[in-house]
Amino acid sequence: MNIYENLYKEKDVFGKDADPIVKEILKYKRSGSALDIGAGQGRNSFFLAESGFIVSAVDTSSVGIEGVRQEILLKGISLDIYKSDIRNFNFESS
Repeated sequence: MNIYENLYKEKDVFGKDADPIVKEILKYKRSGSALDIGAGQGRNSFFLAESGFIVSAVDTSSVGIEGVRQEILLKGISLDIYKSDIRNFNFESS
């Protein structure tokens, strides 16, 4: 069992704010595509999508991905989500 399945049952386990390094990206790039590997509950994915990026979020946790799906509906933002182990993920674009 994925250790994050139980962990992600709690809201905002790692906080709501994006990681500082992800925020730093906006100093150098304002749009484009982003792949959030290990997206968890989506905090970095949401930040990037709300900042104008086309985002694909990937995580192995069903609970995490479902939380991201629900948050997308609440926030009205667009991002692609995938439940997958990155070792088996089918990259459709570069």
